[in-house]
Amino acid sequence: MLSLIGIGIVIATLFGFQSNLNEITDRRAIMYDKTIISITREISDTVPSGETLVVSSQPTHFKYFTNHAVVIPWNTTPATLPDYMTNSGYHYLVVVENVSDVEALRPIFVSKGISALDANFEKIASYKSDIFKIHLYKLKSLE
Repeated sequence: MLSLIGIGIVIATLFGFQSNLNEITDRRAIMYDKTIISITREISDTVPSGETLVVSSQPTHFKYFTNHAVVIPWNTTPATLPDYMTNSGYHYLVVVENVSDVEALRPIFVSKGISALDANFEKIASYKSDIFKIHLYKLKSLE
């Protein structure tokens, strides 16, 4: 019985390690993506000057290449994200598909869940880089 518990712990650890390894790989992959800079510059040209970008991940990269203020929506959930953005005066959301620094938001930032954003956000553009899919959204009026 004890050996079965030990095997279970080893398997769980390996799956957790693989998940963390995939996330680390995604974070480092941006450095090798030759088209990501042109995409972030296009996002910068699309979003009005002075607007803050709410991003799913890679805040330093987006800050540097867009010349916009950038925030990660910490302590939000899919249900509270629109209110957080409205209350903070933020209008634009940049989603690096399948990559999120906020665990609670991962379900709506993955390929299968991203359509859930359509209820509160208008998709402005989608971009395909060498490695990533990046989506630019604008918060719909909550009036």
